[in-house]
Amino acid sequence: MANANLLAILVAAASGFMVGGLWYGPLFGKAWQREIGLSDDEIKSGNMAKIFGITFLFSLLSAVFLGHLLSHFDTDFYRTMMISTGIAIGGNRPPAVQSFSATPYPAAPGQAVAFNAGANDPDGDALQEFREWLKPWGAWDDAEIAAMSDEHLRALCVQWIASDWRECFEWPEHADGPDWAFYESMACEGTCPSSFYRDDTGRIFWDMTH
Repeated sequence: MANANLLAILVAAASGFMVGGLWYGPLFGKAWQREIGLSDDEIKSGNMAKIFGITFLFSLLSAVFLGHLLSHFDTDFYRTMMISTGIAIGGNRPPAVQSFSATPYPAAPGQAVAFNAGANDPDGDALQEFREWLKPWGAWDDAEIAAMSDEHLRALCVQWIASDWRECFEWPEHADGPDWAFYESMACEGTCPSSFYRDDTGRIFWDMTH
């Protein structure tokens, strides 16, 4: 903790606490109450000092953990935000790409390219996660997405991965295969999607965060 920014930790804890207050209050408080079956009277009968105190304590613990983690890495703003967002979202891991090929590769400008990809979901619920991921794009309404078959979703997912891959790796610098250092620099600049990453074993993941 010697290298951690204590002021940043306190600000992060307070920010998380305030966001939670807005989220479970004016923004979505009523919807949250309906979902878990809590009435206004039950909310008012709670020990507010205890509830808010424990909530802030957990917010502070989360901020301390994140501050301690980041103090061990030489990260820029972009990577700090990526790590923080990943920890905040947590839970479901993205699908792991098992195989990917493009024919022909590299392709000449204007030449048709056929893509083939295979992936598995470490948590077993990739299709449902992909359904939810599609909604904010606005191309389909909720009823259309719910009616999509598993085969349709898999095909759409592969198409999306192939499109991102082409945008990320159809550069002259990748003529001999993916240059991950070049890709990361382009992704940091916003020149291409930052939707792919590799783990320590060399597996490639496609990130479904917006």
